Amino acid sequence: MLKKLSFTILLHCIFNPLFAYTDLGIYGNTHLIKEKSFDILLQEKYKENVIKDNLLNEITKAYEKSFSITSSLGTCNESLQREYIPNLTLSEDIILPYSNEVLFKKGYIYNILKENNIFFNKYLIFIDASDEVQVKLAKKYYKYADIFIVNGNTKELLLDGYNVYKAREKIEIKMLDIKCVPTVLTQQENIFLVNEYNPHDLIKKEESE
Repeated sequence: MLKKLSFTILLHCIFNPLFAYTDLGIYGNTHLIKEKSFDILLQEKYKENVIKDNLLNEITKAYEKSFSITSSLGTCNESLQREYIPNLTLSEDIILPYSNEVLFKKGYIYNILKENNIFFNKYLIFIDASDEVQVKLAKKYYKYADIFIVNGNTKELLLDGYNVYKAREKIEIKMLDIKCVPTVLTQQENIFLVNEYNPHDLIKKEESE
C-alpha cells in the first residue's frame, strides 16, 4: 500500500511540476544589473589614459615652446657703430580729454626717452641664443646689461641663472631699431649709441685678449 502511494505521488510530481514548487510571491523590488562589463571598463580606462597622456604631451610641448622665440633678424655682416634717436613725428594733435588742451601739436617731434623720462642704466644686449659666440658675449657683460633674446631658446640661460627677456619683433626690436645681432645699445641722454658686431670680429677680439 505504501509503495503504491509513493508511486502515485511521484507520477503526480512528474506530470504536474507546479505541485513541487510553491509560488512564494515577490517581495521587495527587482533591479537590472547596472555594472559595466569588464571589457568595457578596460576600454574606458584605456581611453582615459590616452587622453591624459595626450594632454600631458601638449602641456609639455607648450612649456618647451614658451622658451623659444623667432624673428627675421640675421647676423650682423660687419661691425659698426651708429646713433639711434627714438623720435616720433606726431601725425595729429595730442589733446587732453575734458579740458581740450592741446598737449602736443601735429608735426611735433616726440623723443620717447626725453618725454617719458626714461633712462637705461645698463647695456641692452640683443643676441641669437642659438649662436655660442653671441651667448658668450651676453654672459661676459650680464652683470652690466639686460639681455634680450631675438632667436633661439631661453631655457638654458634661465636655468643657469641669467635674467633674459624675449625681444618681440613688433615691440622691442622695432622700438629700438635693432637691425641685426649681436647688437649692444648704450643710452646717452636722449639717444642710443648702437654697436653692431660681426661674430667673427668678436672671436678675433677674444683670441687677441
